[in-house]
Amino acid sequence: AEFPPTATTLHYEFYILGSNGASSHRVIQLDHLDTYSESSARIMEELVATYNVPTGKQMGLLTHIRLAQAFSNYTRRLQCVQARLQAISILVYSNAGQDILQNLLYDGLIEELVDVLGVSDHRLTDIKAAALRTLTAIIHLERTPRINAIIDATGMSSYHGFFPSLFRSCVLAMIGESTETPLPQALSTALFSFLYHLASYESGGEALVSCGIMETLLRIVQWKSLDNSQLTFVTRAVRLVDLITNMDITTFTNFSGLTCLISRLEHEVNKCREDLGETSILTSPTHPYFEDDTLLEDTPLPDNTDMKTVETSEKVTEVIQLENIDVTMTTPRDVTMTALDTANVTITLDVEMEPIEKEEVEKEEEAKPSSSKADSNETLKYVRTLCIPQRAALLKSVLNFLKKSIPDPLFSDYIRNVMDGSLPTSLKHIISKAEYYGPSLFLLATEVVTLYVFHEPSLLSSLQDRKLTDVILEALVVKEVPPTREVIASLPNILSALCLNQRGLEAFMKCKPFDRLFHVLLSPQYLPAMRRRSSDSLGDTATNLGTAMDELMRHQPTLRQDAMTAIIQLLKEVCVMGEDENVIVQNMSITGEISDRADEKGDGSDEDEEVVLRRTKVSADNSPTEGPAFATGNSDASTTKQSLPLMEYVYNVVKFIDAILSNNATDDHCKEFVKQGGLEPLIRIPSLPNIVIQFATSRACMDVAITLKDILTLSQDGTVIVQCFNQIDLLIKQLEPMYSPTSESFLITELAKSATPTQPYNSAKTTPLLHTITALESYTTLLISLCKVGQRNFQVDMRTICIAKWGSEQGLGIINKLSHLFNVIVWENALLGLLSPPYNHTQDRPDLERLIQAIGPNPIIKIKKKKVPTATLR
Repeated sequence: AEFPPTATTLHYEFYILGSNGASSHRVIQLDHLDTYSESSARIMEELVATYNVPTGKQMGLLTHIRLAQAFSNYTRRLQCVQARLQAISILVYSNAGQDILQNLLYDGLIEELVDVLGVSDHRLTDIKAAALRTLTAIIHLERTPRINAIIDATGMSSYHGFFPSLFRSCVLAMIGESTETPLPQALSTALFSFLYHLASYESGGEALVSCGIMETLLRIVQWKSLDNSQLTFVTRAVRLVDLITNMDITTFTNFSGLTCLISRLEHEVNKCREDLGETSILTSPTHPYFEDDTLLEDTPLPDNTDMKTVETSEKVTEVIQLENIDVTMTTPRDVTMTALDTANVTITLDVEMEPIEKEEVEKEEEAKPSSSKADSNETLKYVRTLCIPQRAALLKSVLNFLKKSIPDPLFSDYIRNVMDGSLPTSLKHIISKAEYYGPSLFLLATEVVTLYVFHEPSLLSSLQDRKLTDVILEALVVKEVPPTREVIASLPNILSALCLNQRGLEAFMKCKPFDRLFHVLLSPQYLPAMRRRSSDSLGDTATNLGTAMDELMRHQPTLRQDAMTAIIQLLKEVCVMGEDENVIVQNMSITGEISDRADEKGDGSDEDEEVVLRRTKVSADNSPTEGPAFATGNSDASTTKQSLPLMEYVYNVVKFIDAILSNNATDDHCKEFVKQGGLEPLIRIPSLPNIVIQFATSRACMDVAITLKDILTLSQDGTVIVQCFNQIDLLIKQLEPMYSPTSESFLITELAKSATPTQPYNSAKTTPLLHTITALESYTTLLISLCKVGQRNFQVDMRTICIAKWGSEQGLGIINKLSHLFNVIVWENALLGLLSPPYNHTQDRPDLERLIQAIGPNPIIKIKKKKVPTATLR
């Protein structure tokens, strides 16, 4: 090709700053640089050394050298063009400075990029793809200012415009309805991405509607390609349909768009069934509730479905060998927990995803083998296949469209009969195979059913006849719920939809679901899902779950009693963990200092107290992980210690209960909770032997205080205070040895008798007095929170209740005992202050023992003891 001879000439000007502060002008000029045998790097080094090029100018010089050397070679010249287009895209996407972008996005650039796409030369495929990506980047950054110029240059608003014609030709060649050669995949992908970003804006969507692109998109959706790599184009077509349907509902309905999408969903689900090697949609449910019902219908595959074995390259398969598992368990859940303890599964997907429209497809990491009657020593092999990412993304797009369309008034005439076809069958398979499809698709499928039931409650019976509701109940109650925060938070809403009629309510009650559903709060498998993300403004999962469960019980009051029974059982399980000698609490940073700002103000308002309790910053940098069980050093070798995140369990359970009780101002939940004895295990939590000694300053203790105060406010009954008094009485009785008239330090003596440096602080058996005092501190925190009330009318009643309880014989006795204990604590604190920190327990044991022996005659300690002031209780 002809090009000017100066194109291969290097001409570069720059200024350098001299030693006297003056700048000097430098010019580098080399003719016919393409004839040089040296590489660009070598030439660059020589020029920098010769001309002393400043650092800020060196990259520009290198770019000019490369261009001058490559310009005479056509292939290398194209590479320079492609590199420049990609550089522009990157700078635009990264939102570089306005000065840079104004120079890059010069007037006429959009027209030049469109002209490149019109050139008929197969060697320009990569250039065309880069040009499309550059246009996409400009839309992404500039939005309205440039989008109209792009629409005009591409002819997007006209049926016979350049881009609409190019897109139709691309689609027809892709689906085999044209004799033209299909566009390369990179170029087709860039074209679909450009249209997707264009449709994201109102003016772009209107242009796509004007050019009549809906028919072409639906033809792609109907296209049944055998190549999984082509599924990404179908996914993009579905997303484009989703974006422009509201602007062109008439064309969408004229071409039976809803039927087309449901048919595509059925096709992909059938492909998944082939992948799983199934001959029917579902197996029979395993829960006893389903034993008396008719088994779910086995739906055969269509006649044209090929049941040949799918190639291994199209599947992601993992084999988990679980040895020596006791498989005589009653539920799949128990086997799952054993599997998690004995195998760590890592799944690697080597699949190229598109950078612009990449959809994250979540995968399950836990194997879920079914229970068996086989011998316990037999190796259990569980093979699981996962839905390929391309198909999962397509299914997600279709389900998202259905989820959006059901409540949309534009689709009101078409949604009512949407469950009359194959959609329930497809949804049943997705819901029943959560371990295959993943949590994201499972949640979308259940949300589609939930929205449909709320939108058409009179048609719930038809879904029950088709066993769709049975499948959902089995997935949520019998099987393991996918361990994601979104799925857990959506459980009450889904169950509320299933219980809208009497038949659904009875079916739900027969399953006795609450014990299983609530147990996610005490399962290490679900612990990551229960933790609050730093970017999540909607609150933690436990609170969201409690709020939604409150709504469910208010919609269905008959569920309240069973739900409260399960909640109280949950508290009792926490107490069992806290009292189990074989449980070791994981070391974690869960403590936070309680602010004294409310006390400094001295106004006694409960509003300030709530701010203190709810907004206290806590340190949670070291996230606890489930630790394995390990053998102790005791003589009984069979005894094992189990490491549990007990503090997180307490936090999640208490937040869950508080959300249920305080979500509304009515007291119906609170009365049922108190009636069934929920206060006793809740108030026992601070005194559990396995609770860490920092509990009084932890967020869990703060939440216990908030919950108890909510109960006191709603019930208007002093039972909460009386129960705290009872626990304090028990703790003070355990501290009676410290009241004896002696100059010894009981805490130092306890510390000296310990066998290991860390055991005294973790074991209530080794240091009972220390743990009793810390438990008493926690109850003091609870009572301070309960007794802080404001001046509002209903809080005046609470003030009266608090004064009555503290003025009773038991309350006055508590005050008297605490005043005596105050003297003891001050004395112990004075003695402990004699030990200079940091204190190494192992190295300083002889000094500590000598200190204990010398406590009596030590004059310093005697003086300090005489100076201890008389304790008074404020």
